Amino acid sequence: MIEALTGLAPLSMLMVAGIVLIAGFVRGLTGVGLAVVLVPLVNLVLPPERTVLLAILVGCLAGTMGYRAAWRNVNRRQVSIITLAAIAATPLGLALLFNTPPDIARLAIAVIALAAFVVIVIPRPPLPPSGIGPMIVTGLLTGLLGSFAAIPGPPVIYYFVRRGVPAALTRDSLIVIFLWGPLFVALAALALGKLDWQLGGLALACFPALAIGNALGSRYFGKIPDRHWRALVVGLIAIATLGAMLRMAG
Repeated sequence: MIEALTGLAPLSMLMVAGIVLIAGFVRGLTGVGLAVVLVPLVNLVLPPERTVLLAILVGCLAGTMGYRAAWRNVNRRQVSIITLAAIAATPLGLALLFNTPPDIARLAIAVIALAAFVVIVIPRPPLPPSGIGPMIVTGLLTGLLGSFAAIPGPPVIYYFVRRGVPAALTRDSLIVIFLWGPLFVALAALALGKLDWQLGGLALACFPALAIGNALGSRYFGKIPDRHWRALVVGLIAIATLGAMLRMAG
């Protein structure tokens, strides 16, 4: 029954659900990081293309959590420009995904995930760069990484996560962008015939784990020191990167 619905054997399904639970916890704990944890680890279980498409569907489900409240708090012009630019870059990212050999794609995804953490911790000015240009560049890079690797975070994290930007505004802006970006990627993949019912079934089967993880993480939001959750994310990414390299070597 499980295999018919999701395309995975029960043990593999449990592994994927466990990874989604951890990724959901990180999202609830930090406001970001769902894809950074989810993609490279699931990539050790599924082929890169299906991993990315699954992460996009899970991202769509996660994006609905807290969206209405977030939309009331964001700079709508700012997030709209970034989101539209991200949508414009989606076809290129999907083309790269569907035409990159699996082993190379797996390693590239692990490296992108590692780069995402580096972006979180590197120093930057207290406010985002002014003008529409940086917004467009941020959106284009977000769309490219989001459609190729389902990891749209690094560009928007670099843009928003700054001392001079209120944490609530950052969190809400990312929630809005991370709903519409993955949703458009999912629609584009569906139009190209790359999504199937088993991927949809797998995403829905993982939703309880996502919701539980997100709720647990939200419960501890602001209570766990940054260094601890950063160490958790780095450890998970290191495991995924090592696994990707071992797969290529094998």
